[in-house]
Amino acid sequence: FIGGFKRGFEDNGGKVIEEIWTPFQKTKDYSAALTQAGNSGAQIIYAFYAGAEAIQVVKQHADFGLRSKIPLIGDHWVYDEALWPALGDLVLNAQHVATHYPGIPTEANQKFVKAYTAKYKQEPDVSAELGYDNGKAIMLTLEKLGGQMPEDRAKFISTMRDLTFDAPRGKIKFNAQNSALLEKVYVIEIVKGPDGKMQRKSLDQFPGAGDLPGCTKSF
Repeated sequence: FIGGFKRGFEDNGGKVIEEIWTPFQKTKDYSAALTQAGNSGAQIIYAFYAGAEAIQVVKQHADFGLRSKIPLIGDHWVYDEALWPALGDLVLNAQHVATHYPGIPTEANQKFVKAYTAKYKQEPDVSAELGYDNGKAIMLTLEKLGGQMPEDRAKFISTMRDLTFDAPRGKIKFNAQNSALLEKVYVIEIVKGPDGKMQRKSLDQFPGAGDLPGCTKSF
């Protein structure tokens, strides 16, 4: 994720001032990293954290008075909906990138959101949509294989790699060489809706890349 952002950012004229790495799941104190970032002269911090680490980073970023000085943006997981109760108004006006949000104006998404909300009494988050797409990809692959799981694992993988299908997030296909998922990406801002509750709003979107040369591993 970080490498993909850096490549796209620099390819479009951005400059990475400094890269700061923190120990994974080994600290709850991000003061040194945040202070270093705040003094770097950069205009934004792009970060990838999830769960408890994301909560700690977002809260400490605010505690150090950096919200207006150097905004913290990142992948969806930094501002995951599951974290909103713990973060409160700290998510308001935060921006992140995501592969899905409930307001995507497509028939496939509207149908998915309606069915999910009716069953679970809440809108789907990115994890729910990811799970749905994973299941659909597996089912479509098995259909192409006549409903039988082949003994040759490579045949299942190559069959899935040839799939193209409409998902709630948009059209999905895979890179033929390395199986990287080629998909549309949305730039999201978290705002308060008419009911006063937090919701996601799309600021921009980018079409899926035709190739992802940075992905070297195949599933």
